[in-house]
Formats: sequence, structure tokens, C-alpha cells
Amino acid sequence: MTGKRCKKSIIWLSQRLIGIFLILGRAYADDASAAQDFLAKAFGKELPVAQVLTFTPAEKRELEAILQHPLKRQRLRYWQCGSDSVWILDEIGKHKPITAGFWLQKGVIKEARVLVFRENRGWEIKHPRFLAQYAGLYQVNNDQLSAQVDGISGATLSVRAMDKMARVALYLDKHRLENTIPPSIKTSSNS
Repeated sequence: MTGKRCKKSIIWLSQRLIGIFLILGRAYADDASAAQDFLAKAFGKELPVAQVLTFTPAEKRELEAILQHPLKRQRLRYWQCGSDSVWILDEIGKHKPITAGFWLQKGVIKEARVLVFRENRGWEIKHPRFLAQYAGLYQVNNDQLSAQVDGISGATLSVRAMDKMARVALYLDKHRLENTIPPSIKTSSNS
């Protein structure tokens, strides 16, 4: 390869890499802004300080029973102000994580929103008409939802992921409201 040709190849490759980094950076910023918008809707301009729950092996097993797979996290962040709380959770749809926010008031889901959807299929769960089914749901026996959420043809795994996240949010919020987060789960401010 001649010097001129090599230089052109390096410039071409550099331009492509810069383009990729700009696209990825913009996608990450969109993810963060979706979560911030959801928190602002729940709490207004004055966002509460994020709280952190740290799980012991026993609590992880309870959450793993709901999720039906091993939990990779040791901690979980959430936001609370009075009886309102917001939980931002991730769950795998078919291959990639779905990020959803759950706004709860006194142990009842006020609003659910898909913040980031990364799958190729099942995107219909982002529609407000589907998400409205979660409003008003609460936890009943065995950490189940109080009503069945109607599925979407072709989005079964995405719907299941949303159901699991809703159950986790309700489970954790129930303990928060009762002020009996299982003894080995410690609540602390996120610094």
C-alpha cells in the first residue's frame, strides 16, 4: 500500500469510528434522559436523592424466584418521596434488556413506562394502551399481580419481562411501605 493510499484508509476508518462513537453516545444520552423524564413526571422538579437497597443471599433468592433466573445485582437504586416511589428496572426480553420505570403510590402502580427497548421484536409494549393495563395493579398472594395483563401477539417475551419487573417493583415497594424491608436489606442514601 502506498503512503497516500494508507493515509486515505486511515482517514476513512477514523471518520467511521467517530460516527459510531457519536451514535452510541447519543443513544446513551437518550437512555439517561428517558429515565430523568420519568422521574421528573413522578416527583416534579425537585428529585429526591436516590436510595440504594443492598441484598443478602436470602433476599436475592426471593427476587430470583420472581424473575425465574439468577439475579446478577447486589444492589438496586430507587427514588422515594412520601408514599411515592419510582423503580427503574432491567429485564431480558428475548435477547436484550428492556428498561422500564414503575411509579408506585402506596403499593399500587400509578404508571409503567418502557424507558429503553433494545429488542428487534415486541416493541408494541411501549404503547400507552398496553402500559395502561399496569395502572392500578397491586401485589397479591405469592407476589403475583392483582389482575392479568393482556398479552400482545408476537411480543410474548417482552410482556413477560414487563410482568416480572412489575412484580419486583411491587414486592420491593411493599417492604418499603411496611418499613420491614427484610432485615438483611439495608437502605442507604446514594452518594
